[in-house]
Amino acid sequence: MRKVFYTIICCLFSFILLGRETQAVWPSTPEQSFGWKLPRGAGWSTDKKGDIILHIANSDSNGAAFAVRGLNLGPYAGKHIKLSADVKAVDVSKPSASFLGIKFMLPYEENGKKKYPAAMDGKYGNFDYKAFSMTIKVPSRMEKPAQLILGLQNSTGDVYFRNLKIQVIKQESFVWPRKKTDLKKWRLPAQFDWTFDPEGRCVLHVVNREQGKGGLAALPLDLKKYAGKLVEISTEIKAVDVSKPKVGYLGVKFMLPHKVNGVTNWPSATDGLYGSFDFKRFQLTVALPSNIQNATVNFGLQDSTGNVYFRDFKIRVVPQEVFRPVPFKLPGNYRCEYSESVRNAPVSRGVMTPDPRVMTRKDIHDLAEWGADLVRWQFICHRAGFPDEYRKALDASIDKLISFAPDFKNAGIKVVFDMHSPPGGRYKQPAVLGTAGALAELDGSACLRLFMEDFYFDLYVRAWRHIAERLKNIDVIWGYDLLNEPTSGGQKVRYNYLKAQYEAAKAIRKVEPEIPIIIESDEWADINTFAYFKPLPLENIFYEFHFYAPGVYTHQGVGKASLDKFKAGHVLKYPSKMGGDTMIDHAALWKMLLPVRQFQKKYRAKLFCGEFSAIRWAPGAAQYIDDVASCLEKLNCSWTYHAYREWQGWSVEHDKNINNTRPVKYDTERKKVLLKYFRKNKTRFREKL
Repeated sequence: MRKVFYTIICCLFSFILLGRETQAVWPSTPEQSFGWKLPRGAGWSTDKKGDIILHIANSDSNGAAFAVRGLNLGPYAGKHIKLSADVKAVDVSKPSASFLGIKFMLPYEENGKKKYPAAMDGKYGNFDYKAFSMTIKVPSRMEKPAQLILGLQNSTGDVYFRNLKIQVIKQESFVWPRKKTDLKKWRLPAQFDWTFDPEGRCVLHVVNREQGKGGLAALPLDLKKYAGKLVEISTEIKAVDVSKPKVGYLGVKFMLPHKVNGVTNWPSATDGLYGSFDFKRFQLTVALPSNIQNATVNFGLQDSTGNVYFRDFKIRVVPQEVFRPVPFKLPGNYRCEYSESVRNAPVSRGVMTPDPRVMTRKDIHDLAEWGADLVRWQFICHRAGFPDEYRKALDASIDKLISFAPDFKNAGIKVVFDMHSPPGGRYKQPAVLGTAGALAELDGSACLRLFMEDFYFDLYVRAWRHIAERLKNIDVIWGYDLLNEPTSGGQKVRYNYLKAQYEAAKAIRKVEPEIPIIIESDEWADINTFAYFKPLPLENIFYEFHFYAPGVYTHQGVGKASLDKFKAGHVLKYPSKMGGDTMIDHAALWKMLLPVRQFQKKYRAKLFCGEFSAIRWAPGAAQYIDDVASCLEKLNCSWTYHAYREWQGWSVEHDKNINNTRPVKYDTERKKVLLKYFRKNKTRFREKL
């Protein structure tokens, strides 16, 4: 069957690629689609976002419909290139063979032998636009041009392609073992072994037979190569009868733990992954700080029984502009702009609200007695994947906020409207809505669905315009917090954290020209991502981060596994070295904030810390909260403590006894810290209660 491809395409002319790092081969307008030969019924169009779309239909289950373009890869001889495109499928039938179906491939000939690299063999069904890619090493010598093929074979239905690109990839390193001597650098637990697949590739196999046990293989990274860079790791993983872990972040493990300022971070590509599936590629992209102390790549299985296989591991440095493109251009020496009223407004200090659905007027009255002048109103929807229910929940939250507005005004408290639950939610807990293709690849990832799917992205932008329209005349609104803790889960996404918030901000500005808008930093509003954060070219923008560092301290006892360790005596106190070699104290916290401080200085930006806390039973929690608040004061940064009358673990109205879940009648040490800082608030519109 594959010989048919070559026969069809040999007669077509080639197209010469320019020798640039990134080469767009997609037409900029439908009229400029020269070089492409289309099947009957196929055609070019432009969508509402201005993207050029190639539509191909096939009605013959035994036939093919191919769009073909010749490519001369001579300028890329000996280099690795990546071909990528966004693809959408509508009612594509299941093909008769696994290498048929939707076709996105680049056949070429090397030393007289035909090669057929493809990105979508066997794909079919219905799914919205998602990114597909393939990477090949171009032979050092090619006598015939390659041929780019898009279309359908032995499948009926419609398929749409957009944003096809060819990019040269710099292979920074390939450290997967190829021979026995390569295995010496690996540290393997007893349940790991090396095998070889039928093609001679080295495969790392791990087996675990006892639930709750497991292990990790660790490959240390050369920090000289990767410190201060955006690093992408990827590997193919196969699972056989892997049981569901008891803890959501365990199961199959492929992650890049690294230590910064004495604190270990644990980014992972596979949190909660289990089941049975054949080899498929997983990837994770992590910004490694320049002051990184150590880093390893971990492979393994934790808290699950079964067998897992890893092969074809790769690591490379990714340019920031490729992985996280900035959707706008800033002039040289750009500085953030603020209206006089926003620029001169004093720092505000407050708390995150409980779920607004259970919040009462008494909660507002009590908070006013504390002296807080700000709340972060967290809109929550547990059915974010269902649009009708989402819209209904959003309006209900807005209705309640409007009804509480007089109470907030009388209490002298302003409100940040926080989109804690964006449309679609995260893939980790999906609600299937015609996007099975995307879910098949990303289920288990915390990536936001609006980053991948047009429907939820559009709903997100429309939702923010709707919020602004409904709250326009509500004078207690302090600002709009656009996206709680954004993350792509290490995936290459269509709409990144900055693009999504920029479009939402522009939608709000059409309604509210001056109200502050709050943009959250990447990867869970992490402080380290301020190293590549870019300010928006709009007025009155605040830049938000969350601070839970070190997480092993602030979250000890959160979750069953951590709780069991805590009760068994594995307790961390503040200040201390926390099991490492670096003292974690006020000076260390201030040092951790360096990326935020540098961003603030460079762009003269206003900051907002939307969340910080320490679990109530952590030894030294009051001192920790005090030290974090002190750092925020030095930054002239408004903040909201996490959280007020939400979960008892974060409550300052509960004591430090982990077994006591009832509030106490006296002021805890942690509450006293908040009250101390709330006394700094300058009330601007408080009326007598």
